[in-house]
Amino acid sequence: MGGQKMRFQRIAICDDENVSLITMKKYIEKKAAQYQIACGISTFQSAESMMSSARETMYDICFLDIDMPQINGIDLAEQICKKNPQTMIVFVSGKEEYVFQSFRVHPFCFVRKAYFQEDMARVIRDIVCLLEQQKNQEQSCVIVDEAGYQHMFWMDSIWYLEAREKYVNIVLSDGEKLLRCSMKSLEKELEVYGLIRCHKSYIVNIKKVYAVKHDHLVLLDKTELPIRRGMAAELKKQLCSALIR
Repeated sequence: MGGQKMRFQRIAICDDENVSLITMKKYIEKKAAQYQIACGISTFQSAESMMSSARETMYDICFLDIDMPQINGIDLAEQICKKNPQTMIVFVSGKEEYVFQSFRVHPFCFVRKAYFQEDMARVIRDIVCLLEQQKNQEQSCVIVDEAGYQHMFWMDSIWYLEAREKYVNIVLSDGEKLLRCSMKSLEKELEVYGLIRCHKSYIVNIKKVYAVKHDHLVLLDKTELPIRRGMAAELKKQLCSALIR
């Protein structure tokens, strides 16, 4: 896979059968290497232990057995998705009658243990396709100016946006672009891309931030930008989140 790399994937596997747990972990590691996906895999032999871990860690993909004692995989998935609705749930079960029951948590897919190799190969291929789509969507954004013209920018090239009266100056890796539009109209639109309104006059690409001080940001190129009073703690959280992804 060329171009921008996919972000690091945090994967969890939960199965009360140790043999199944080991088999799944080895298979996923093999496929991740094949598709050049960087990932960290955590394994759990009970729903309780995984629920405890999920309170601290946001998993991107969870492979869950359904038929487990005390707390089954469907109830476990429900708890995980309450905390992070974006988590992909893949059920792995030897009992196909659970397929319809699992629909209430909207799983990404269902792997039958009796057809493990065949089903897992298909599921991982589908996951890779979805991650590729997400990566491509994250690579660029479109900003519409007041005249209705669309301007496309590669996300990695954007450093920050600066308000200049009725205009916004977009500072890029290879220059600047001045557009007639308002910071207010762009703030919510760009937040999904990791561009944060740090000051009334600035929106910054959090991935370009080197350090957060009490009253300003230091970017990777040592540029300093002011921040709103009391916003340092929130920006530090945003920076930590960006770094682990």
